[in-house]
Amino acid sequence: AWERQHDAKFTQRTRTLQAELDASGEAKSPAGRARLSALDDEKLQTYQQRYEEYVRIGNGLAEVTSAE
Repeated sequence: AWERQHDAKFTQRTRTLQAELDASGEAKSPAGRARLSALDDEKLQTYQQRYEEYVRIGNGLAEVTSAE
C-alpha cells in the first residue's frame, strides 16, 4: 500500500512539474532537467529510507526471536 501511494504521489508531482516546465518553456533546459532529476532523486531517496527501515525492523525482530 505504501509503495502504491508513494508512486502515485511522485507521479502527480512529476506531472505537475512537467506541466510547469512545459508552460514556462524550461522543459528542455538544463535547469528544467535538473529539477526533474532532483524530484526523481527525492523519490529514490524515500524508497531507500523505507527499505532501510524495513531492514532495521527485520533485524530487530530477528534479535527478539533469537533471544527467546
